[in-house]
Amino acid sequence: MIEFIWPQGCELNPERAEIIIENDDEYFADAKISGERLSITMALDGITHLFSRSPGKNDLTRPIELTYRWPSLVNKLNALMRECPEYKGTILDGEAYSPLIREAEIPGWLNSKNTEPLPDHFVFIGFDIVYRRDRSLEEVALDSRRDKLREFIQEFQGFCDNVLFMDCPMKLIVSSDYPVKMPMKKFIGDILAAGGEGGVIKNRCSGYYQDKKPAGIWTKYKKSDTFDCFIMGFKPGAKKYLGKVGSIILGQYPEGSDKPFEVCCSSGFNDAVRDVISANPDAYLGMVVVVDAYERSHYGKLIQPRIKRFRGEGEKSAKECTFKWSK
Repeated sequence: MIEFIWPQGCELNPERAEIIIENDDEYFADAKISGERLSITMALDGITHLFSRSPGKNDLTRPIELTYRWPSLVNKLNALMRECPEYKGTILDGEAYSPLIREAEIPGWLNSKNTEPLPDHFVFIGFDIVYRRDRSLEEVALDSRRDKLREFIQEFQGFCDNVLFMDCPMKLIVSSDYPVKMPMKKFIGDILAAGGEGGVIKNRCSGYYQDKKPAGIWTKYKKSDTFDCFIMGFKPGAKKYLGKVGSIILGQYPEGSDKPFEVCCSSGFNDAVRDVISANPDAYLGMVVVVDAYERSHYGKLIQPRIKRFRGEGEKSAKECTFKWSK
């Protein structure tokens, strides 16, 4: 059995999302919940492991293990495998989430340097099952994988209070596909109108693509805004981007200050742009870009940023990229 997965990503393509959201037959929608991505491996030896989606600094070949951060969940999953050995060899994909913690603060709770167990108000929101009984489900259609996910949750219901399936009244979360009988656009529109982030539109017939963001498979549909930022620096790439620019550090000036403030790091650009920048990164320092982001946190950081375009020379200067601190 494989030890872990590299989770599949969601594309952020507003234009494509506007087209496919009209197609209720081929796609369904999950509510977009802002947690921290987490996968669960229920190994063949009966031991559960939790992994982040990011590699560690000392070992870029495997994601950071966070098993020790959530002992209550791990112990209950281990108990399930002792009672029902057929669940050995299961891998779930989802997010750790707490409704009591601000979105921007959740990554700090899951930081590998933090040694305290997660508090009881955290839940695991699972939205996919990638392995079942040591068999890969990556080529199985998403509709069928969700059926298997429901089966797992029904078995788990009597063992775990820290897990939720979003259309079941539990506390282990496995994300709900939209079971409501209304057009998908109205479903997501109601979420946005209620102050939610939006949805993720998913192809019912699609497989699971580890460590990729295939077009038209999982697509975010959410509210957003644009921000002018300038390039402050770069972070190195890992895995397939080793030796290249991994992400771009972006900044703005707080109003009334000459000291730049780092507002985000974005890897939301295509490989062609990555190759050009990687060839001479210093030439891009100070360049202004337009960033599409969900919102700005109270700490001044942009949430879920994506570089929309690079501004032309002379169009706008770095000093013009400013923001006001929220009160």
